[in-house]
Amino acid sequence: MLYNSLLHYRFRVPVHSLIVLLRPAADDSKLSERLHYQVRPGKGKMDFGYDVVRLWKWPAQRLLRGGLGTVPLALLGRFPGKKWPVEIAMIRWFSKYWNACRREHPAGEAKLLTAAYVLSGLRVPRIVFRPSLSGESKPCRINALIKASSKMGALTKRAASFSAKAQRFGKPSAAVQARIEGLANLDQLERLTDRILAASSWQELLESV
Repeated sequence: MLYNSLLHYRFRVPVHSLIVLLRPAADDSKLSERLHYQVRPGKGKMDFGYDVVRLWKWPAQRLLRGGLGTVPLALLGRFPGKKWPVEIAMIRWFSKYWNACRREHPAGEAKLLTAAYVLSGLRVPRIVFRPSLSGESKPCRINALIKASSKMGALTKRAASFSAKAQRFGKPSAAVQARIEGLANLDQLERLTDRILAASSWQELLESV
């Protein structure tokens, strides 16, 4: 409300206010899209409206088609098609994200990859978005991100295969889901994919990591 008033005062134009929520954990039932109060009946009142954008409900493709400012947010949007587990969907979608960055925004590719690394942590553990960056210079960090991104693209088909074949084990328990979400690196995901046909249960599959 403060920024709305200041912008209107400064530029003398209508101002549209909105709140952008990046993940479900930020949602709150108190966000009613309206701020209303009255000190004394009949003695003036405040009635302020705003919009709430829940990013996880927006189509990721729509965000990807936007300008440079919205492209990184595509990783937090609603992925199209079959409802894969979010970790698998993220890997599949990142391939499209990276190709769009290279095609539409080649000059800003490095910044967009860095943004992807940061924003992905709001949605999933950084099992595939976490190259070792400590103590490295900026060019090295960018190269590490590009290297990790390339490997993610190569794993897209394997990730899809993992999700499809793992369905024969049934719905994973909370403990199994936590183990999968806690995978530390890409090698572990690859080992799971390689073993999925030989394993007979979630427990047996996870013994390899």
